[in-house]
Amino acid sequence: MRLFLLFSHSLTTEQRSEASERFGVKEFVTMPAELQSEFSSVEPEGELSVSLLERLQRWLSEHAASGDYALIQGEYGVTYYMVEYCFAHGITPLYATTRRESEEQLQENGVIRKVQHFKHVTFRLYTEYTSAQGGKP
Repeated sequence: MRLFLLFSHSLTTEQRSEASERFGVKEFVTMPAELQSEFSSVEPEGELSVSLLERLQRWLSEHAASGDYALIQGEYGVTYYMVEYCFAHGITPLYATTRRESEEQLQENGVIRKVQHFKHVTFRLYTEYTSAQGGKP
């Protein structure tokens, strides 16, 4: 079982362990460097790059198989379209949840600096939502 990383960060040891134990992941597959760089720096201005979506989909179609997993977390629009793509192609999309822990540090000059740490909690599966009335919202 493989986990494809459409994710801007490096996985932590805890995330690797959970993916292996909970989902049976044996291999973690990162995007090619150029695609990773573009995925990690989607500009908030203008329209979403259809070219980026096409290249991400091509990369997954060439490397992933039905039954594999994809960790998808990034710019909202890219995330949405890639989750939909995975559902359509038998790839199980998931995301990581974190807990933010903050601490304040008093500096020598009297300034208080706030430091935030993000701690992995668990992975959640994206699910295809259907309402109680039997249709998508």
